[in-house]
Amino acid sequence: MAYSIEQIRHKQWLKLKNPFNDAGCLEVYMNNDWYRVTGNDFRAWSGKRRITEHHIVRGNHRTEQYEYEGPVYAKGTNIEYIGEVVNRVVKRSEINE
Repeated sequence: MAYSIEQIRHKQWLKLKNPFNDAGCLEVYMNNDWYRVTGNDFRAWSGKRRITEHHIVRGNHRTEQYEYEGPVYAKGTNIEYIGEVVNRVVKRSEINE
């Protein structure tokens, strides 16, 4: 598929949505264990996801860990995936528009 100049320019400036704290430790659950992943894989993972945040205030270290249940996007896009949990990264080709 050929892209027009306008489409290419728009794609270069498209900012991906990250409705979560990407400064925390991002993890996904697969094969009975938690694995640390990048923000791009985290936002596209259709399965259990969790975030671990570290807070340090005046030498006091506190850890907060919670399961994330926000939207899932197709990898590399802002197209939201609404479907069954498949426990893997959702690709653009799997989205029916």
